[in-house]
Amino acid sequence: CEFSKDDRRIAASTVNIALVHAQMGDANRAKDLLERALAIEEREYGPSHREVAATLANLAAVCGALQERSRQESLLERSLAIMEREYGPNHSILINLLRNLGSVCMRSGNCQRAATLLEWALRIAESDRGAKSAAVLEILSSL
Repeated sequence: CEFSKDDRRIAASTVNIALVHAQMGDANRAKDLLERALAIEEREYGPSHREVAATLANLAAVCGALQERSRQESLLERSLAIMEREYGPNHSILINLLRNLGSVCMRSGNCQRAATLLEWALRIAESDRGAKSAAVLEILSSL
């Protein structure tokens, strides 16, 4: 069985390899690989698919490591919009995206937006995991 270089299974493997590079501290290589995987996923799945959203979130993390804050924020915004549309506004899958985007907004000085995002994450975490959960405590420490 052969795969073309643009096969969606190649994209999944490329994401995994990119995450290894990111863990090893090679953010530039991870970024290149994630951008390649993203292009394949957008073509194969469409621009609003949850696989695309996951890759956008991973790419945002790498952009953060490279101090590309504006790009990091826009990637997280796009990922959040896809996941909210896919799962609804109260799904626990949004918690980490909301926390990450809130942190980026806080660092960029957009404290009102950060508070809105973190409060949203807090409501979901309290409902999903309980008021005394680790997720809730982590969000509260960010507010």
